[in-house]
Order: sequence, then structure tokens, then C-alpha cells
Amino acid sequence: MILRLRTGSETLILGPRSAFAGLAGRDRRALVSEYEVRRRLRLALADPEGADALRRAFALWREEGARIREADDHALIDRVARMSRNGALAAFVVQDRAKGLGVSTAAAPPGGANLVGANVTGMNLQERLAATLRLVPNHLSGTTKQAFAELIEPKALATTVEVLALWAISHAFGAGEAIDAVLLAAGLYFGGAQVWGGLHALFHALDLIRMAQSVTQLDEAAAIFAEGVTKLGIAVLIAALTHGAAKKAGRWTEKKPSLRNTPQERAPKAERYEPKPSKPAGPPNEQKLLQPGLTEQLAKIYEKAPAAKQEIDAIAAEIAEKTGGAVAKAPLKDIDRARAKIIADYQGDASRIRDIARNTIVVEKENFDAAVALLKEKGAKCKIIDAGSDALGYSGANTVLKTEAGIMAEIQVNTPQMIFAKETPEVAKLILGEEKYAEIAEAANLEGGRGHALYEAYRDLPAGDPRAAEIEAESRAYYDAIRRAGGK
Repeated sequence: MILRLRTGSETLILGPRSAFAGLAGRDRRALVSEYEVRRRLRLALADPEGADALRRAFALWREEGARIREADDHALIDRVARMSRNGALAAFVVQDRAKGLGVSTAAAPPGGANLVGANVTGMNLQERLAATLRLVPNHLSGTTKQAFAELIEPKALATTVEVLALWAISHAFGAGEAIDAVLLAAGLYFGGAQVWGGLHALFHALDLIRMAQSVTQLDEAAAIFAEGVTKLGIAVLIAALTHGAAKKAGRWTEKKPSLRNTPQERAPKAERYEPKPSKPAGPPNEQKLLQPGLTEQLAKIYEKAPAAKQEIDAIAAEIAEKTGGAVAKAPLKDIDRARAKIIADYQGDASRIRDIARNTIVVEKENFDAAVALLKEKGAKCKIIDAGSDALGYSGANTVLKTEAGIMAEIQVNTPQMIFAKETPEVAKLILGEEKYAEIAEAANLEGGRGHALYEAYRDLPAGDPRAAEIEAESRAYYDAIRRAGGK
């Protein structure tokens, strides 16, 4: 089954990799980045019909309809995005001629013009929200546009941003629960499908705002936010923001001054909704992650992450210059992937995650040790991954250091040959350049990217699966052959 989903002014095409007859990875319209697949899926799933269509398609692709029927949108997006990168699915995007939810060509509202050329990746969540809210009127009309303008006047904007920031943080850790909480707090739980659909769109817009890396992507989020406002009606939106949810936010900000934009004495008196404790519905670690303290913990990390990224990119550039290497920069780790890693590896403790800000120094074999030594001089703790002890035969260095921003960050060190082996050909060519990639391919006489594909297959096996030994042997042989061609 081939699925087509509208994603603003584009159409996302998803289907079994085998159905595209080798186009995946070579066609210029193919998506090879999990981030780009996730971003477009969030655009598509802002429409509940799009979410239903994806669930039906996924059930056919994986024959797991019964097991995913109750999965939230985060889980579904995560699984499909992972499958589209060296997995069973392929993803393509094509521009639509028909007008969709694309970037508005209307004049920007007051305050919108200063977004031209803005560094979105350097903005914290509140700054992203404020910038996006100023773009929303571009996608509204009539009295709704006029009424919404009151919510983004200077005196009201800080409060609106504060409440939406809390919604965004809560949604990142429990999609359905966040919407339910807002509906309950505002007395709108039985408001009907239109109200639920409107909030569904708003929360998807908040996810897109968190993920955005450009002004264009903020405007895509603004278009979906405007769709939610239209479905809700401005009166219902104001009720959700002020009559219920803002009071709930007041209780949060009393306990969490770091999330507060207004003085504490002005916080509204708390109106507590204290449901009877119920037994956890999911695994203990997942329930632990939903606790407010941990939600705040990860939110604080992402506040500091842009500054940490700038810091480690500068460190890596300095070391690469000294060792004749290059820096492979990476965007901040997607918050959904971070959340999943915290659940799986760190028992719900967000303070233990190290790779939200990360990059890679790529150096030739003879300069590998020098690059690692320079990182140690910067205070990094280094772990050398030895091919002889690694189950899959991978080798390289992972280093972590405490940044001045106050969080841990990761800098890897790899040779060009390991980049060739572990990244998809498209990504490896971007890092190494076409000429170097072709040189390694000729020397090794092997296809690139096989290492990561084997790793993903190995990772997804259940414990005790006999196929693990076969994958280990194949992966070790593959990496050994690449190293014989000149890598570490």
C-alpha cells in the first residue's frame, strides 16, 4: 500500500521500500533524514483524518493493527520515521501545485518582519512560541483575526506564551493526556469533536514549533495553529487559555519559577483538580517519565541545548583544524527520540542523557589519537570503542563534556571509513564529499551504510533471538573489511 499525506504545500508519499524499485535514496525527492520525515508527519497528523490513514496503512505494512490501535501520535511517528531510514519503508516528498497549508504570502503582522533571517535553532521555546504567534494572523481572517490579535498584544503575549509553553512541555510527555487535561481544566471535556479537533491541531502546532529549524517551518506551524483556532473558535481558545488552563499553569509556575515569565505574586490562585490515583497503565519507567519534575527537567535541558550546541561546534571546529579533519554537525536530538531513550536506557532520569547536543569530528586514521587527546585537554571524558570488544565490530570514540551552558554534550571521533560504513550514502556524501566517498567505495569494494542497517536490525531483535549471532558476524566482517581499506 502506498500512502499519500498532505503536509502543507507538499505531499508526503510513504510505502514499502520494495515498491519503489530502488528509487529510495537515489531520487532527489527521497527523504533520508528521520528529522524531515518526523516534521512532515507532524504536519500531516494535525488532521485527524491523516492520523487515521497512517494507522490503517501501518497496520497493513506491519500487520500490527491491533497492537497500535491505541498508540499515541508520538509513538506512531517515531516508528514510521525509524522504518523510513534504512528500514522497510521509503519516504518521498513532492510539491503540490494546489494551494495547501504552505507559507503565507500575505504581509507579516506587526513584529513578524523581524523574523527574516532569524536564527530559529538558537531560540528557546518561549521565543519560538512568541515568534509563531505573531505569524498566526497571516492565516486567519475577519473577526477571528481581530480577536486573536488581542492575545498577542504586548501585555497579553507573555501570559499566552507561558500557558502554551506548559502545554507544549506536557504534550511532549503524554499526548492524549495533555489534551484531556486542558479540556477538563477549561470545562470543555464534552464540547464535541470540533473542540477536540481544534486542540488536536494546536498541540500538533506546538510540536512543530519545538522541532522547527527555520522561519518557514515556524510559519507552517502557525498555519496549523490558525486551523486549530478556527475549529475551536476564539471564545473557546480564550476559555482554555485563561479560565482553566492558565489557573492550572499558575500552580505549575508557583512550583517551577524557571518556567515563569510573570512575577510570582501575580500567578492566579490554584484551582486543583485532584483525580483519584489510578494504577499505571504503562510500564513503570514510562509512568515515571510523566511526573512533572522530570518533565521540567527535560524542558530545562532543551532551554540550554542551543547554547551547548554552539559551544561544542566551536570546540570541534578548533580540533578539526588542528588535526586536518572536518566537523559533521547535527541538529539537536529530536525531543521524541530523547524521551524514548530516557525511558529505555535511563529509567526515566532525563539528567543522564548526554547527546541532545552532539557532533562528530572526522579525521584520518593517523590523526585519530591526536583528536581524542585534544578533546581530553578540553575536559572531555572519552570512551574508545574497540572493534574487538564491540559485538558488532564498530570502532571509534565517544566523548562527553560538561558545557558552559550547564548540560552534558557529546562529540564523537570517527575516520572517513567509519562514516562511509555507518551512515546512509546520502548523509556520508554530504559529510565526506563525493570524491572521498567514491575513493573509499573503490578501495573497500563494498556498499556504504550497511553498518547502520545491521545495527538497526540487531537493535530491534527480541532478547535471545538466534538471528543476533548472524547479524553480529556479518557486521564484524563488514567493518573489518572497511578498516582494511584504510580506516580505524
